[in-house]
Amino acid sequence: MTLNNAEIVGLCGLVVSLISIWLQWGLSDRLDQIEDQHKDARINGQQAAAKIRFWKTFAPVLTLTGVALLVYAAFGLFS
Repeated sequence: MTLNNAEIVGLCGLVVSLISIWLQWGLSDRLDQIEDQHKDARINGQQAAAKIRFWKTFAPVLTLTGVALLVYAAFGLFS
């Protein structure tokens, strides 16, 4: 991997990691909003469960993706 490619992949990994940190930071507020929507009967229990499952899975998966991109870029620099 050339230096330019490693820099691009590393920058993408950094951006993805920062977005995932922001998503994880606000996860409790987001889950509270979903619970409030369910309590106010704006969404049913099945929709609330699906949204909660999505947010509890999406943020950690995005974090791991960012880390994987950063590791790939680091190994690309040294190979």
